[in-house]
Amino acid sequence: MRGRGLRRTKKLCFVFGTRPEAIKLAPVVLAADNPDVAWVYPVHLNPNVQEPVRAILGDVDGVHLIEPQPYAAFAWLMERSCLILTDSGGVQEEALSEDVSKWPGVSPYDDGLAAERILAALEEGSQEPA
Repeated sequence: MRGRGLRRTKKLCFVFGTRPEAIKLAPVVLAADNPDVAWVYPVHLNPNVQEPVRAILGDVDGVHLIEPQPYAAFAWLMERSCLILTDSGGVQEEALSEDVSKWPGVSPYDDGLAAERILAALEEGSQEPA
């Protein structure tokens, strides 16, 4: 998969969710506001995830919905990403085993407001000078 169809000049953001409602908001809004960002989302095979994710994100410019990836490709995508959005504890642990200084510290609680909190933190971070 190694970046097929992705321009290397774009920033890569990685999305992985087992519950679409946890992270559906941020990629839609941020992709529209940041054309220099490519969002890559290996969509979970569960039809309860596939259907809403594809309905919500399928036509959003800058969002690449891909099939689930083998570990090496999954890890490569995470390593190359400047941001990882996930509701998966395993992916969080894997991301934290990498260089933690690479990602902003966003640790929302599971109260149904995670997407809004993540979006607010990302928007706040995007206001900082590059």
